[in-house]
Amino acid sequence: SGYIVLHPNLRGYPPSENGDNLFRVGMAIDVLNLIGIVVKNDWVGTPLENGDPAHLGLWGHSMGGGISTRVMLVSPEVDAVVLYAAMSGDERKNWEAITRWSGGLRGLDELAFPAEELARVSPFYFFERLTAAVSVHHGRVDELVPLNWSVTTCDQLTAIGKRVECWYYDDMPHTFYGAGEQLFNTRVIQFFDRILKTP
Repeated sequence: SGYIVLHPNLRGYPPSENGDNLFRVGMAIDVLNLIGIVVKNDWVGTPLENGDPAHLGLWGHSMGGGISTRVMLVSPEVDAVVLYAAMSGDERKNWEAITRWSGGLRGLDELAFPAEELARVSPFYFFERLTAAVSVHHGRVDELVPLNWSVTTCDQLTAIGKRVECWYYDDMPHTFYGAGEQLFNTRVIQFFDRILKTP
């Protein structure tokens, strides 16, 4: 289609290796390095040769959506981002939820940081830096990531005049299925085609 969309595997998830990852910054660094590799290499003779690295998209679900939210504010190479049932741009909300979900086994190091430090690493407070277009998708019956996290992201991006579209899916849980998944896929392809395809 003339463009490349990244949906990266993340450190700590096989076959990827582990590494330092406080606030999942290590994962964001890995994605930024991947972007650098894609943008700076000649892909002739590979499956990427029909994609133009100058037209780059990023796609993230759940925690991957949280990583994509961080990366989209740092990398000027990313032109379009899909956030699918993404974690919050507010790291305090993320780590309070992760601590709850894990029964107190995860997130304690992050929650021990002072409030002002949590704000400094929360993408929510830096959305004015965004240059990419964003497409947000969330199921209204998501049992894991609260719908209002995506609503807040959409409302804030809209309020500051960023290019954002927001889609909420009736009867869809954290991972879509059936007709909801088909509609989601159609909208995602239309979004990437509209933003990334060369004229």
